[in-house]
Amino acid sequence: FSCGACYNACPTHAARCENSQCVSCQPGESTCVYYWWDLAYCANFQNDEYNCGTCGRRCRRGLTCNAGQCTSGCSDTICNGNCVDTDDDRQHCGACNNACPMGMECDDGK
Repeated sequence: FSCGACYNACPTHAARCENSQCVSCQPGESTCVYYWWDLAYCANFQNDEYNCGTCGRRCRRGLTCNAGQCTSGCSDTICNGNCVDTDDDRQHCGACNNACPMGMECDDGK
């Protein structure tokens, strides 16, 4: 990879080439390297779904990177693959697939 001139590779601590200059990562970012092309880039291990917790750790489909861990991204309940709040969801009141009768509301899961 060349930055500004042929065969002028950025050192690994300067992760990216910007306007023909090697530029360091921002605070909170770390340097990762695409080994396929030997190209360095910056990644935030706290919320990068392709570099979650470390370089190259990709979260599976449907998961998000939260504080360096792949999670469902749902702080409530997962029902049929969806994030729902069982405290006030009419179709999932108190539990998954527990629908409220017609004309009734779900209040605090009841």
